[in-house]
This record gives sequence, C-alpha cells and structure tokens, in this order.
Amino acid sequence: MVHTVEATGTEHTPWIWLPLSGGGVAVLARGRIGTLWRTQLLVAVAAAAVAGFCVWTSWFPVIAKSFAGWPDVVKVERGELNWSKPEAKNLAENGFLSLSVEVDSPLVFGQTADLQITARRFAVILEGLFGSIQIPYPASLRFETGRVVGTAWWGAYSWVVLLGTLIAIIVWLIAIWWVVSTAYAPIAVIWLVLLRRRPTLGLAWRLAAAGLLFGSLWMSVCLFLYATHVIQMPGLIAGFGLHLLVGWIWMLWGAACIPIDSRATKNPFDPKKIEVTPASKSGRGASDPRGSSSNPFQK
Repeated sequence: MVHTVEATGTEHTPWIWLPLSGGGVAVLARGRIGTLWRTQLLVAVAAAAVAGFCVWTSWFPVIAKSFAGWPDVVKVERGELNWSKPEAKNLAENGFLSLSVEVDSPLVFGQTADLQITARRFAVILEGLFGSIQIPYPASLRFETGRVVGTAWWGAYSWVVLLGTLIAIIVWLIAIWWVVSTAYAPIAVIWLVLLRRRPTLGLAWRLAAAGLLFGSLWMSVCLFLYATHVIQMPGLIAGFGLHLLVGWIWMLWGAACIPIDSRATKNPFDPKKIEVTPASKSGRGASDPRGSSSNPFQK
C-alpha cells in the first residue's frame, strides 16, 4: 500500500519498487531527495546488470571466437589497417553480432546479424537495421597485435571490459536522467497547475525524474527478452520507443496522485469558515483587555 508524505519530505518513506505506479512516483516526488537518488541508483544498477547479461551472452562469445581467424601480426598505423591476409573473411558471427574483415576484396554475402562490424583498410564500418556508419582510423593511432596476443589479452581482461561497460552504463543513465528531468520540469509545472496542485521547480524535477524510472525498467525487460531470443531487433526498437512514452505517462500519472493543495482551493471570504470566538460574541476584540481579562468583581 502506497502512502503519501508531507510536502516537506521529512517523513521516512519506503523506496523499493516505488516507481511501479503513479502513487509510487508521487511518493518519490514528495519525499526526500536522497530517497529518489537511491532509487535511481538501484534502477541504474538493475539496467546495467541486464545490459551486461546481454553483452556477455550475445557479443562476448563472438569476440572470443574471432581471434582464431586473425593473422600472426595485425597493425594499425597512419590511419591504415595492415592485415596480412588479403582475402575477405567473416571471423565469427551469431544472430546478434558479426565480425568480418575485407581489406582488399569485398565480402560476397550481405548482413547476417543485427549488428555487423567490418574492418576495412582505412575505416571500420558498422551496419545495422537503420543503415551504416563509417569510422576512420585516427591518424595518431598506432598499435600492433595478433592472433596469440589478442587471444591472451581477451582471456585475461574480458571481465575488465565487462565491468567498465557496467560502470559506464550506470553513470550514463543517471546523467541522462538528470538532463531529461531538467528538460521535463517546466512541463511538469504546467501539468501540476492544471491539476490544482501546488507546483515548485523542485517538486516538478523530482516528479519527472521519478517518472523516468519505470521507463528504464520497461526497457530492461525488453532488452532481456531480446537477449533470450523472445523478441527480435524490431521488437527491441519498438520497446525503446514505448519506453519514452512510458516516462511521460508515469510522470503525468504521478502528478495526478499528489493531493490537491487545500490552500489553493479554500475561500478565505466564505462566512461559513469564519470562527466565532466568545470575545466576538460580546462585541469585544481579542485585543481588548476587558474582553480578554477574567475579573470576578466586574459586572
């Protein structure tokens, strides 16, 4: 059962699973800022764990297998890839990722994975559902590796790559939530005014930030379904588009769950609300010393 808190946010509130409903979003928005930050961190860690599972099961096996097709020496210098094997070759692939090399001759087959990465002489080509992008090798980049060195390095440091990916996802998610919440805050203020709530920029920012969390949980579920072959890339893209809409819906829903500000609807001139004191009945004000004194000898 979700309960509300005072606008001061001094009351302790439960914060696990709160973003799952509009009432939970309202609790986060009106509670302590530290509660919201802890919930953001929890959701970011959960999203990073799902993304890490997807990368570990979908991409890392392809990368590890690709080293078997490398030559003994691979160099990149002066913006050019030196690959001793001239023929084009598909190094490894599955339904998620495909790695190939075509230095002097093009590949005879097209894209077979959701993401295809091809190393060419002067650039790396990334191809996906929405087209391709070409990333040239930096002119200042110089390194030398090979099949044996690459296999050993990946076996020793793949967990470091995974850990770095998880940390980067957590930091990126929290940063993007704060930026998007700042952009959504003016809209939240307008919505609070229309709902006859008492708007402040702080409340609007926390409301937008809390509303984004369920969208991230939704996207994590979609990513897990994609990694386990339940949905394909078009379904993942549709889920990404819906997660943007979910953030708006949960923000508006959370605002509707905030209690109406009684001070904004109370009519101070309503005669029914005027309290009648004994002093006013006798025609003497509260400031009249005769009305406020209790002299037992006065008639």
